[in-house]
Amino acid sequence: MSIMSGAASISRPTGARSFSWNRSGTFEVYSTLLDGERIFQMTDAKERSVWPRWSPDAKQIAFLRDRGGDERFDIWIVDRDGEHERNLTNEPGVMHRDIAWSPDGTKLAYAADAGGMGKAFAIHVIDAKTGVKRILTETDRDAFQPRWSPDGTLLLFWSRRDEARTNADLFVVASLGGEITRLETRGGRDGESTEGRWSPDGTRISFTTDSRGRNEVAVASYAEREIQRIDRMTDSIYDEYGAGWRPDGRALVYLHSEDAAVSLRRVFTVSHADHAVSDLPGMHASPAVGPDSDATAFLFSSGSRPPDVYLTRERAIEARRLTRSLPAAIDPETLVEPSHVRYPGADGDDVPALLFLPYEEALRGEKIPPAVINIHGGPTNQHYREWNVATQVLVNAGFVVLAPNPRGSTGYGRKWREANRRDWGGKDLEDIARGAAWLGDQKLADPTRVGAYGSSYGGYLTLMALALHPDRFAAGVSVVGVVSWTTMATTTRGDVRDLMFRELGDPQKDAELYRERSPLTHVSKIRSPLLVLQGENDPQVPRAEAEQLVAALRQGRAPHEYHVYPDEGHGFRVTENRIDSLRRTLDWFDRHLRRA
Repeated sequence: MSIMSGAASISRPTGARSFSWNRSGTFEVYSTLLDGERIFQMTDAKERSVWPRWSPDAKQIAFLRDRGGDERFDIWIVDRDGEHERNLTNEPGVMHRDIAWSPDGTKLAYAADAGGMGKAFAIHVIDAKTGVKRILTETDRDAFQPRWSPDGTLLLFWSRRDEARTNADLFVVASLGGEITRLETRGGRDGESTEGRWSPDGTRISFTTDSRGRNEVAVASYAEREIQRIDRMTDSIYDEYGAGWRPDGRALVYLHSEDAAVSLRRVFTVSHADHAVSDLPGMHASPAVGPDSDATAFLFSSGSRPPDVYLTRERAIEARRLTRSLPAAIDPETLVEPSHVRYPGADGDDVPALLFLPYEEALRGEKIPPAVINIHGGPTNQHYREWNVATQVLVNAGFVVLAPNPRGSTGYGRKWREANRRDWGGKDLEDIARGAAWLGDQKLADPTRVGAYGSSYGGYLTLMALALHPDRFAAGVSVVGVVSWTTMATTTRGDVRDLMFRELGDPQKDAELYRERSPLTHVSKIRSPLLVLQGENDPQVPRAEAEQLVAALRQGRAPHEYHVYPDEGHGFRVTENRIDSLRRTLDWFDRHLRRA
């Protein structure tokens, strides 16, 4: 069980915390008082209900809901008693996201691809009672995270509208519509300015910038659609991001990423005094400060602890857990925490990774066990010291698990994050293959019994690993993995296509690169056993991708199995299906990586 990250908010009048939790088997909306013990389930749709946001008067919660995992989220509203809910947008085929209440509680801003699949996400405003909506930004570039100014007259958002599509900037637009103004936050440098938030008095804007080579939190003085001065809040060699204001405007809480762990810190905007709010070894996320500027709620997980909601205060000795996601039947002592390691990758660069070693009781008498490389998706993502149920299932079954953060991963500075640009399936794949070799060199695992496992981009690298490094990988499991970048360019959602255009290249000008870096081109080279898992309703990597792969596998010699989940999309949301996919994965690696 888990609580969906990034999907929580605090009611300013009451201090109630809302969040999305799959305790019932699917993600539903829950709420709890910060100082209370009871948890209330607000929805029961048996469909994914996520990203809850309290209205300013604490009488309603807006949230997102899709059907069958198709990610075409509508905006719904439920009253604070959980008795009445309604679909505010009711636009089948449209994905709504990044919802934000206006300060007076009468409207919601959001981003949506209202032109249909393949269209850019634009900023919209909708009346919370009548459902009347208007569009504020309409270009071929996606817009993200609209934030209302405190007086409700402006919306702040970020977008990639520079001639260099890899740059990102903050913009403001009147909430009634009109001229869009770019805010100068990069000082002429390349880079990204994202995650903009107004200060409570509207005179400053906090944001995340990587113009100096790493993600850092900055505060800009703002007046009349112009930035006056920019102050960097900290001076760290590590990535920092996700800042949110205290209601009193004196300080920001933010996230500090270091060696795959993310801690929660506070910095005062005038003195720059900085200290830890919570530094439990693991992954902190979605911080929100209560109306008293003292209580801070957040999500936390670690390698051995599923995500839960926690609360801490300025003088608290330790954070208090408000929810309990780990089932009572599971002994936490049997779960494995990782160590952060580095191994030599492509070009001799060190590749950071998390290493999970099984307890002796799980080894089944094997002195040198088999291993699985767990490859993350994205590619601009990373493995954190957080709950990963697939990893725990495998390591408790006696497999060594290596979770690499190869080039292209976040959390280790901008240079590393951009190191696989226009090189997908190149040196990042070599980083993965060298991880398998390193396990053998270190005598941690049997180098002849290493499997590859991954979802989305991780599924893509799994397929490429089996095809191009058959000597390193003895079996693989690809979950919703990309098979052909060429077909993806015409069938995937618009924001995913834009990512491909930005990070891999123009599908027309770089057609040969698209072809050469597609697993479909190399599928005849796959010899190792391959399990393919796919969601029927996947809007990012459509089922047609997996169908192409399986059709090609049938012409080759690789043992393979293929299973489609009819009520799932890009990743599996229903607990029953998640359990089934993990059982299939474990059985596959047991059959093909263990000696008879």
